Amino acid sequence: MALGSTSIAALNREQLRNVMKTSILGRRFGLDAGDYQVGGGNTRNAVENITTTAASSLASDGFAALTSTAASSAIYTLQAPVVGLSKEITQLSSSTLGFAVQFGAGAQLVTTAGSSFNQAVFQSVGAAVRLSCLSTNGGGVWAVESANTGVTFSTY
Repeated sequence: MALGSTSIAALNREQLRNVMKTSILGRRFGLDAGDYQVGGGNTRNAVENITTTAASSLASDGFAALTSTAASSAIYTLQAPVVGLSKEITQLSSSTLGFAVQFGAGAQLVTTAGSSFNQAVFQSVGAAVRLSCLSTNGGGVWAVESANTGVTFSTY
């Protein structure tokens, strides 16, 4: 059965502002009864542009663009996890040599292929993952919300 247009409930910014219980910036931004942020625009994330093949550290949140033209395999280490943060990583380089992003030694990447992985390897332009940190135990437990072709998961 197709999803009909009447199944979608439109909710504009003005309607959200009308349910604000705690104002932070007048009617522009505040919290609703469920303590969700309302009234403001989307949240801006930090963007890391990774242009080096030298061993580097990636922030545990925000967006990372793998853009170096790797002469050899590159290895990057994700910083200590913070529960509730999301991280997006996308390879923009056309290199096929592999950008390895390593999580803590005891980390678990929970994917459709299993959960015994602590490394994601990006091997083609457009390869991308979206990760959410669920726990800081070991090297962290990361839910892989989406991954496409060009990303493989392994252990190091």
